[in-house]
Amino acid sequence: LFEHKSSSARHIHLKLACLVTALWARFLREEKTPPPIVPILFYHGERPWTLPPRLSDVLGLRPELASGMPDYELLLIDLSRFDHRELRRRVSAPEVRAQLATMKHIHDPLPTLLGVVGEFLKEIPNDRGILLHTIITIFDYISHVHPEVAPPKMLSLLTTVSQEEKMTTVVDYLREQGKEQGRQEGRQEGRQEGRQEGWQEGRQEDIEKLLSKGVLSPEVIASTLEVDLAWVEEISRQLREHK
Repeated sequence: LFEHKSSSARHIHLKLACLVTALWARFLREEKTPPPIVPILFYHGERPWTLPPRLSDVLGLRPELASGMPDYELLLIDLSRFDHRELRRRVSAPEVRAQLATMKHIHDPLPTLLGVVGEFLKEIPNDRGILLHTIITIFDYISHVHPEVAPPKMLSLLTTVSQEEKMTTVVDYLREQGKEQGRQEGRQEGRQEGRQEGWQEGRQEDIEKLLSKGVLSPEVIASTLEVDLAWVEEISRQLREHK
């Protein structure tokens, strides 16, 4: 079970424990044997990670209590500890390296971030499908963190590497994203004022996907995504009405 955080979320051990038990509950409902589930956290914050590894330590339990309660050690991968050379040495798949490098530098100034992205994207083999999938994943993530930056702006910042043959797909993708954003903005004219674009739309998609799987309750989803429970319940109600 993979999660990533850019800050030391105080209750991350409990939230991941809730997700694990929810997945086990689904297997039990389906009369299947629950498999082992190992939570792994990728941390890419600007400050050092300070939380202890075990749930019992986070709860401050005495040993005699900890031995009688469910407990686990969170496997932490602190991306801040790896430079680019170490990342290349430890991760063999270039598309995965590109995504982890994006997470590592997501809070850097945008020109620096996109420079790193371009550097790692050029290492992906000449497979348009893999490259395009990686690009979509990376720029979807960047757009959630930097919703104020339109795809054309990203395109202009990538022009220094656009002459590389392998970057043609990147440029084509961003150009199409820019056109699509323009079409969406045209369709959105006249809609309810004050609607938050970018972050809110991306979060709503995440909520809808989790609700559609029927595994997690609205309470767990709201807690995990750190959003308002009433919003999750409203989305759940709308999904039921459209069925």
